[in-house]
Amino acid sequence: MATTVGDLFEKQATLAPDATALWYRDTVVSYELLNRRTHAIAEYLRLECVAGTRVAIRMKRGVTLVEALIGVVKSGLTYVPVPLGFTGSRVAKILEQSSPCLVLTDGSAEALSELPPCRHVSVDDVVPVWMRRLEESHR
Repeated sequence: MATTVGDLFEKQATLAPDATALWYRDTVVSYELLNRRTHAIAEYLRLECVAGTRVAIRMKRGVTLVEALIGVVKSGLTYVPVPLGFTGSRVAKILEQSSPCLVLTDGSAEALSELPPCRHVSVDDVVPVWMRRLEESHR
């Protein structure tokens, strides 16, 4: 059976849940928390997107970006980076050519600026709801 990046990440989270998985500026995230948050993103994407589709990601560098990238990988989908600072026409062209099922953002004004009308969702809106749902389903 093939081992995926998502499988390797989950294994590491099981082996060392309290170890530091991510350190960005003054934020330190354990493997356990990062695994739970990325699992929530992956579950949301599995429900909202058809297998084989793409998810666009448009956000600032930071913890949320890493969570989004790992969440997309764990979901089995493909991500399309849509860098901040691109003009509206360039952003629109990327979205038109890649046809993502949705755009993941960090909810910042910068991430939402220059975004044409499309389906978008903030990781910060998805994660708490799905973490709660997953915790309730395991009780």
